[in-house]
Amino acid sequence: MLILSLGGSLLLLAGNGWSMIFGTRRRWLASFFLFAIAIGSASILAVDLLDESQFRFSGSTQMLSKLGCLLLMFAIAWVSIRILDLHESAYYLRRSKTAWAVTLIALAMAGWSYHRFQVRNSNHIDFGLLTAVPGVIEPEEELHGLTDEGRNIRLYHFDSEDDAFEAFASSADHRFANFESALILRESADKHANCHGWVFTNGQFLLRGDDIDKILEDNQYQETNDPQSGDIVIYRDELQWIRHTGLVQGVLSDGTIITESKWGVDSRFLHRPEDQPYSKLFKFYHTDRPSHCILVEHAKQDSDG
Repeated sequence: MLILSLGGSLLLLAGNGWSMIFGTRRRWLASFFLFAIAIGSASILAVDLLDESQFRFSGSTQMLSKLGCLLLMFAIAWVSIRILDLHESAYYLRRSKTAWAVTLIALAMAGWSYHRFQVRNSNHIDFGLLTAVPGVIEPEEELHGLTDEGRNIRLYHFDSEDDAFEAFASSADHRFANFESALILRESADKHANCHGWVFTNGQFLLRGDDIDKILEDNQYQETNDPQSGDIVIYRDELQWIRHTGLVQGVLSDGTIITESKWGVDSRFLHRPEDQPYSKLFKFYHTDRPSHCILVEHAKQDSDG
């Protein structure tokens, strides 16, 4: 959705710019094409409201908010078509306030779309969030983590209204329908930690995926092909970025490995290593440390002298 909106916004911007430079002629196909682009790109202005309305609103309020979003999309689309209907010279289009207004709207939508894509991409990938969650991820200001070699690990918390998060937690069934027969629920959604934080901070904080390699290196983790209870499993994508962390809870008599992992700030499950939505690329790691938890201490504050 966000990628399509960004592409649509840029195409709309390019179309308006072309019209202002070279002029335009009345064509039904071009009008229809610009109409479709405008609807897709304008939707970015309401993407947050559409995504979170089920958590923030209910009943008639939710319906009105979504109708308002649709009206906004059609309004911007109609203004865009009016520009195509202008068949005067490029000089007139360059002087047209409407043409400049729609061009600036398209530029704003493209920028906002890119910003939202970056935020969503960071939240979902770096913290292992699978779906849009009503809340924001904030860094811990007074605490930080340390590896055994003293390298800093940034800690985060999830800030969300309790009512909104409870509504999100209660709708878990439909989110995991594809894995329903492969999961055993251990705990419902909990906003205090994500998958990495559940393993390495005992469920107290959220950790970014790009900090996990530092923990593996500094805390004496070694890759193993014979995982046992208490080892961890690390999931990576094709570029070797860490996407998910789990804990080995046991090995059955037939060799089947049972892991437990927390899916973002969502629920925690028992499952086979391959039965999860993060990645099919995973490896197991062992450490002789008595615990997987990193050291958490108060961050040093700069003094005024």
